[in-house]
Amino acid sequence: MKTNKEYTSSDFYLTAYLLASGLELIGTTKTDPHRTLFILRDIPEREALIQSYYAGKGSVNPLAYKDKIQNLKAMLHNNY
Repeated sequence: MKTNKEYTSSDFYLTAYLLASGLELIGTTKTDPHRTLFILRDIPEREALIQSYYAGKGSVNPLAYKDKIQNLKAMLHNNY
């Protein structure tokens, strides 16, 4: 039985925001040569975090957000 739910997104900056907010990246899937699907371990707060992000009211440590963006870019460029 699967106990941990997953959330997937192809939105690069939303994924970086969710990672900076505490979600864990558990994998990626290449959907076509120019698109990657990010697989995150879901948490109950995820929906509220996404609403805050799209409303422009999300709040994360700016350095953590920058680091997550850099890490995701490095991962994409090194793996693909």
